[in-house]
Amino acid sequence: MKPVPVGQTRRLRQAVLRPHLTVEEMTGSEPPDAFGAGAFEDDELIAVGLIGPEGGAREVWASVRTPARALYERAGFYVDSDMYEVPHLGPHVVMRLRES
Repeated sequence: MKPVPVGQTRRLRQAVLRPHLTVEEMTGSEPPDAFGAGAFEDDELIAVGLIGPEGGAREVWASVRTPARALYERAGFYVDSDMYEVPHLGPHVVMRLRES
């Protein structure tokens, strides 16, 4: 993982998370003054997270499409919400990372 300018994260986030939006519309879901952390394979950005301006995370959570639930569970996350519908994207749940 290494720091990534938020603008550099938008194309990947749009393709995976919000294909119904334009890349420019992705700015509406970004915390003000956020910065990105990205994982790379060779020079290609393959995973990204946004971090708010307050810095270090006290907890890790994600809004997860239900078909991806098992992937997150294998990584140590648990479901922490009822299922809800995200327009254009389908059913989701909130998952949180278990504390070690």
